[in-house]
Amino acid sequence: MVPAKRARLPERLPKKTKRVLQGEISNVNVSVNVSFKAGTLQTKKNEWKKLTSDKWILETIQGYRIEFWKEPFQYTSPKVIDFGKMQNAIVDDEVLDLLEKAISECSYKAAISETLSVCGNDILKNSSTIIRFMKGMFRAFPPTPKYAFTWDVGQLLVFLSNLWPTNDLSLKDLTLKLTALLALCTAQRVQTLHFLKLSLLSDFGDYIVFTINELLKTSKPGQKLKFIRLDRFTNQKLCVVNTLKSYIERTKNSRKSDSLLISYKLHTQVTSSTIARWLKEVLSLSGIDTSVFTAHSYRGASTSKAYSSGLSLSDVLKTANWTNAKTFFRFYNRDCSVSFSNTVLA
Repeated sequence: MVPAKRARLPERLPKKTKRVLQGEISNVNVSVNVSFKAGTLQTKKNEWKKLTSDKWILETIQGYRIEFWKEPFQYTSPKVIDFGKMQNAIVDDEVLDLLEKAISECSYKAAISETLSVCGNDILKNSSTIIRFMKGMFRAFPPTPKYAFTWDVGQLLVFLSNLWPTNDLSLKDLTLKLTALLALCTAQRVQTLHFLKLSLLSDFGDYIVFTINELLKTSKPGQKLKFIRLDRFTNQKLCVVNTLKSYIERTKNSRKSDSLLISYKLHTQVTSSTIARWLKEVLSLSGIDTSVFTAHSYRGASTSKAYSSGLSLSDVLKTANWTNAKTFFRFYNRDCSVSFSNTVLA
């Protein structure tokens, strides 16, 4: 195998050029999050030529724009580049500049180290400046979850129970009710609800099973097909099986798709975005703040309610297709936002 070429930074660079490159020198590897500012890479193409003569890198930066809260796709890692000692000075200057401006956009120390490792320099992994910077950022901007609490499932159930009887509901209201009940009773992502098909429905009387034959977010080679089970509930107003059968009966003559959830206007298959919008609309109609909670919050609200009500952790993980309990406790298990004092006095 032919060793990768190494391009070296010139021994001396004009001060102005050095400042221009401060925001870009650590962005050679764009496959990780980076804390330093850049902008459109190709606009500084001539400056990059002063850093490296590697044709592969110069061609790669064409058309790329660094977005620091995302991870742009790059299928091949750049070749190792040795910029020499000047990289230390440039990175230290940039970090100090960020400290002075109290800029909060930063990535994990490991991501910074990974970004800088493309230069073939391990010294910065123990850089006192970066360590001090990251500690300061942690104290000033401690990490917080998207949701510190979740909404009250009971509030949503009160609204859904009022959508009764199903035969008197408009197709839109019936669709919204079924979609919300599916999200609550399955704790699945919107993507999974989008893949539910009538041809893969099995009715066992007391429960219904949907087989999922599509690739999901967590699908891996060698895994068995996923299935979703819906059980009957004693309260007919909130029974997902009863609502599902009413929905199928209502749409059997007008539907134009095998997908379970179809448009209540065109009767054709809908996208995941449409289903997410329906779920959010139900939250809004229930009086839940949709400026805080999104469609994905159903997953956390339902599993948190089930776990706090006594369902075993293993059953919660199995229902939501989580293999690690840390995922549930770190990202989804949240306390309800119901006032403690109001609950006690009620």
